[in-house]
Amino acid sequence: DLSAALESENVVAAVDATGCPVAGENPQRITLTGKGVTSASSVILLIFGEAKKAVFDTAIKSSVQEKPIKYAIDKLGPRLTVVWAA
Repeated sequence: DLSAALESENVVAAVDATGCPVAGENPQRITLTGKGVTSASSVILLIFGEAKKAVFDTAIKSSVQEKPIKYAIDKLGPRLTVVWAA
């Protein structure tokens, strides 16, 4: 469960992204937890393609429950650099 990964004391967690519109054909993922991401001194988020950019743009205005990337956006602030590759 992704909310558990956000609050975990572990640095990584297994996540099933089945049903996520941008997950593609390989929904089983290993992800950094909230602790793993927010403990970094800086983070670069590389976004490929229009579909994932649209998800990011929506996440900026969403809640963490709707778009989990919002957790990193909120917690990292100026330590987050976003790079979009079309």
